[in-house]
Amino acid sequence: MSSKKVLLKFDKSAEGYPAILIGLAWSAYPLLYYIGIFADKIGIGSVLLISLLFMFFSIKSFHYLASTVRITDFLYLSIFIGVFLATYLIHPENKEYLDNYIGGFFIAILYFLVGRVYSDHEMRETLTLFSYISIAAMSFYVLFWGKQTGSLEESDDSMFASYMILPHVLMALLSAFKNHSFIGAVFSVIGVFLVLAFGTRGPLICILVFCAALFVFLVPFKRKVLSRILLLGALLFIYLMFDRILLFFRDLIASIGMSTRIMDYYEMGMISDDSGRDEIRQVIIGALRDNPFSGLGICGDWRVAGVYSHNIILEFISSFGVLIGSILLLLLLVCYCRGFLSCQSTEQKEVLLLFIICGFVKLLMSGTFVTESFFYFAIGYSVTLIRHRNRSLPNYQIE
Repeated sequence: MSSKKVLLKFDKSAEGYPAILIGLAWSAYPLLYYIGIFADKIGIGSVLLISLLFMFFSIKSFHYLASTVRITDFLYLSIFIGVFLATYLIHPENKEYLDNYIGGFFIAILYFLVGRVYSDHEMRETLTLFSYISIAAMSFYVLFWGKQTGSLEESDDSMFASYMILPHVLMALLSAFKNHSFIGAVFSVIGVFLVLAFGTRGPLICILVFCAALFVFLVPFKRKVLSRILLLGALLFIYLMFDRILLFFRDLIASIGMSTRIMDYYEMGMISDDSGRDEIRQVIIGALRDNPFSGLGICGDWRVAGVYSHNIILEFISSFGVLIGSILLLLLLVCYCRGFLSCQSTEQKEVLLLFIICGFVKLLMSGTFVTESFFYFAIGYSVTLIRHRNRSLPNYQIE
């Protein structure tokens, strides 16, 4: 079979049901999360409903999944699972915390397979659509349904909700920047507003890093000089009017009963306050000094500090020891770099950057790699890009 026929076959099989399946996985938070809340409210089991959705689209996508996933992919999953379960034997003192995370861990590692079957050319528009729906769903929940049902408290500083919406805001921004999409721009503004309203700084930093990387490295401009002059002009305007802009958003956010925490921190000169993270780091590092080679084990940070590390570098080193943890971090960075070098289009670089922002940069500030689905998503997609480059048989169209 010629390369062209293989390409056509894969292009066709990546459309329809597989794209919806990946879209559902992509928007599990917040879209399916809110659907689950609504299902429970009306007496339909949320777990049953969501399980049936994934089962239906998985069955319909069987041929595409079977042609994309390899035996070695299950070997990777086995390694992830083996390392997690081995912690029960090596660090039995962590059992209580491992038990709390085991369900989320098994769900998260499945996103490695999502990254493996993701095909940017066919599925990106579907993911963008699901992102728009997710932003709309969260807006409706925050402004209307959540408050009316008592599911959302006034002035709720929700880190969970803020990070839930982050991938979808980045996808909307990507659509606005790359495709000059008006709809993308509208949902970008709504999404950034939601992030501000939830009062968490981490997602805002992720958005800024993503936009900066896009403008500096990836987004092509037809009139580079004029575009950069306009960009610098816009940044200068924001800088000069920053206090007034901040005051406007604070009043607007306060009027709907959401958090003004970010704006309050700025006014009090506490925007760089680490919210107790330095104390957490000191406790974990102190415990690590007594076990530099074996480490504390997965979830060991919970055992010694009562909370996760809030930093993936520290979490890796504390979980696996200084030597092994450093090697694993190096391998992870090599995987990402090889993924970027294997990209055969700007579109692939943009999506990989988005996954890495959500699955690695985020973990430098909050969350744990144990249950972070986008951490495994980014690894899976990097592996996909590397394999396609090595075999010169991509299952996506190269423009």
